[in-house]
Amino acid sequence: MRTVLFLIVVLPLFFCKEFKSRENAHRINNTDSIIKDIPKYKDGGFSVFYREKIEIAKALNLYDLEAGFDSLQIRIWYPEWTIRRVLILSKYPDHWEGTLQKFESKLYKEDKNTARTEFKNLSSEKVSPRSQWSTLISKLVDLDILNLPDSYSLPGSPGAGTDGISYSVEIGTNHKYRFYSYSNPFQNQHIVQVKKMAQIIEILNQEFPEVIE
Repeated sequence: MRTVLFLIVVLPLFFCKEFKSRENAHRINNTDSIIKDIPKYKDGGFSVFYREKIEIAKALNLYDLEAGFDSLQIRIWYPEWTIRRVLILSKYPDHWEGTLQKFESKLYKEDKNTARTEFKNLSSEKVSPRSQWSTLISKLVDLDILNLPDSYSLPGSPGAGTDGISYSVEIGTNHKYRFYSYSNPFQNQHIVQVKKMAQIIEILNQEFPEVIE
């Protein structure tokens, strides 16, 4: 059986202090009170995307969204390009904020049975949508970004495989945490939920061109 070891490389972090301070103020830090919706597969295990997300979040010093967020935070994890990205949309009492985190991941094969993945933080920057926040969020909510199921559960869907490109979404509120993934959402457009995910990505790429630069 192939064993994958995650080796996290934590280098100096260049986070926006103002963002981190405000985010910290809205942490719940009570995992017992949070309802968690994390998909499991037939063998009872979590997806590779969820497990990897945990390792990456630790490497990037991101707050554990599973502990809750007092209002709403949405994280969109982008595919494994040379430079990887997580787009963080945070709702505060009087406004929204966007943060784009960029990082690298490199896979090193040590022998035929063992490999390790290293994650290296690159940058963190504030981002704002080209349109108004209210317009953007309305579009995302209309496309069910808060309620889409994991693609693995959809009849006729290939599920969240490791081939191709995959997008994952994390959602944290003061009472619930969700995680779901879609592989190759620009295919299988006959499935309503897959098509919605593709539209969500298209909107985000248009609103935040920094994500795909």
